[in-house]
Amino acid sequence: MVHLSILIILLGAVIGSSTVATKILGDREFAFKGGISLPETAQSDFVFSYADEKKIPLGFTVRCNYFDIDYYPGTGMPKDYLSGLTVIEDGKEVLTTTIEVNKPLIYKGITFYQSSYNQIGAAIIKLREVTSGNIHAFPVDPQNYSVTNKWQEGGTDAMIRIQSAQPIQTPDGKTSTQMKIWMMDSDGPPSMFPLMYGTPVIVERPKATYELSISPHFATGLQVAKDPGVWWVYTGCALMLIGLYIAFFMSHRKIWAHVYEIDGQPMVLFAGHANKNSFGFTKTFTSLTNDFAKRK
Repeated sequence: MVHLSILIILLGAVIGSSTVATKILGDREFAFKGGISLPETAQSDFVFSYADEKKIPLGFTVRCNYFDIDYYPGTGMPKDYLSGLTVIEDGKEVLTTTIEVNKPLIYKGITFYQSSYNQIGAAIIKLREVTSGNIHAFPVDPQNYSVTNKWQEGGTDAMIRIQSAQPIQTPDGKTSTQMKIWMMDSDGPPSMFPLMYGTPVIVERPKATYELSISPHFATGLQVAKDPGVWWVYTGCALMLIGLYIAFFMSHRKIWAHVYEIDGQPMVLFAGHANKNSFGFTKTFTSLTNDFAKRK
C-alpha cells in the first residue's frame, strides 16, 4: 500500500504541474500558478502566470471590496492583513468572502491566497454597515473631492461624497486632513459630519448604523493557483499513512493446519508465525489450539 501511495502522489504532482499543462496538454488553463495585484474597489478576470508573465483568464471576475491591516502596538509591524473579495459570474455576484493568510478563497478549483499588499494611492473611505457587517470602499480623488459615490442600500441607491477637506493640527503636533462628509441612505434626510484619518466615526441613521473611516489606499497581492492533482496527492498521503500504520503497528500473523492420520486416527498439526509481538501471538495461538482440542 505504501508503494501504491507513492505512485498516486507522483501522479497527482504530474497532473497539477503547470509545465505539463502547457507543454504536453497544450492547455494553460488546466493547471497554473500566478498572481495579481488588485487595488481596493478594482476587479479582474485574469491573472499573470508566474512561468511566463502572460495573462491567464479565470472564467469569472474577482473584485477586491476592501483591504484591512492590523499592526502590533508600539513596533508598527504588520500583525495581520485581510481582503474582502467578491466573485462575479455572468454579471451576478455569486460569492463574497474575506481571505487572510492561511485562509484562502476557493472557487471552481481555483485558489486565491492572501500573499502581499502595497499602498497605491492617497486615501480610501470605508463604510461598514454595523448590523450586516457589509463593507463598502470609495477611493478619494485628491484632485476632485466632490465625486459622489453610490452603493445599494435597501434596494435603492445610497450616496456619499466629500464636501470639503482642510488640513488640521492633531493633539500630538502632527498635520492631518479633516474632511466634511455628506451621506444619505434609503431613509431620512442627509447626514453631514467630519471625518479624519485614523479616527472612525459612527453615524446613526433612521434604519441603520454605519461606521466610517478613512485610511491609505491599498492594493492586495493575491497568489492564484489551479491544481487539479491536489486531491490525488491527498489520497496518496492518506493511503501512505494507512500503510505505515499497518506496517509498524499491526502484527502480521500466519497460522497453518496440517491434517494427517496415525493408525487410522485423524490428527491436526498447527503451526504459526508472527512478525512482532510474539508474546501476544503465543497466547492467541495457545487459546486457539486449546479450543480446538476441546471440540474433539
